[in-house]
Amino acid sequence: MQKRDIKINLACYLIRFRKKSARRGDYLPLNSVLPNGFLNFMKEFIDYVSIETHESIDKERIFDLEHVDPSNLSSGIISGFFSKGLRGKGTKIKKKKGRKAIIVDEIDPSKFTSDFYFFLFGIPLAIPETKAGVFMAQSYKNYGYKEIFEEAFKKFVSIKLGESITGEISILTNPVLFKRTLKESGFKKLRYRKHSLPKYLDNVIDNKINNDKDRKYYDIELVISAKRQIAGVDINKKLERVVDENTSFLELAPIDGFDFDEVYADVVVGKYRRTVNISNPNRFGAVYDISKNVTFEEDGQPKFDSIKKIATDILVDDILNNVDFQ
Repeated sequence: MQKRDIKINLACYLIRFRKKSARRGDYLPLNSVLPNGFLNFMKEFIDYVSIETHESIDKERIFDLEHVDPSNLSSGIISGFFSKGLRGKGTKIKKKKGRKAIIVDEIDPSKFTSDFYFFLFGIPLAIPETKAGVFMAQSYKNYGYKEIFEEAFKKFVSIKLGESITGEISILTNPVLFKRTLKESGFKKLRYRKHSLPKYLDNVIDNKINNDKDRKYYDIELVISAKRQIAGVDINKKLERVVDENTSFLELAPIDGFDFDEVYADVVVGKYRRTVNISNPNRFGAVYDISKNVTFEEDGQPKFDSIKKIATDILVDDILNNVDFQ
């Protein structure tokens, strides 16, 4: 597998804990929940996954440990490879023969295909009362890794901490990455989204709705295909003000006659298109495209040391310096 054939992102999350009786957002200092520290807790989780492969609730996926590197524990980092397996369900294996591809085998439905996923857990050592640890996870252009990771992690939390504490995994936001993406990307579309059906649009569905609760079943979008300027207004400069002035794009770019809740943009980062929430830099999920910097093994898997160095540099140079862990 050549480098150009695969896209590798590092999606970044925060792991935090709260009492189940507490409201969302009322997080506890990690040292009050985890007496032996965040990294030791995550190492115990890794050991747990290593001993017992986790099977998803629907019995269609498995979650396992492939490799762990604890050599950077003193620097607040532990990394490795997990794998996610997906039930074969008669997946056909083909081989090209001449101009045709013929079936040479078929995966038994009781077996699982498997993909490797790099992971990194990190902690800001300079913040003794931190309320969050960092989880970085490699992602391909498919889905299901975070979901099964979270399922296995929450099961482990309930075993170790009891039912009164819940562990939450939420996307990490980095305002600096927001601004950098704006400068490096090319805009294709802006999507203004309203999370309900305004009364003046009842004619769109040819129905009169009197119940506000029913209106919330609709998402309405106003889509603007845009170059870098609309009517002489530089969109990038307006979006940079979102960061510089610590305000919301919703306040900077009102549209007469259309009340909206969120704004999304299609941007091109490198050569890949990504849809991002640009309503506010504090909602901008930190996802790093590292495809062009990773080196690969002969079998097409990313080299562990290569992806580890990139992830560590992002953690130390970008995330720990710019993210609020309180």
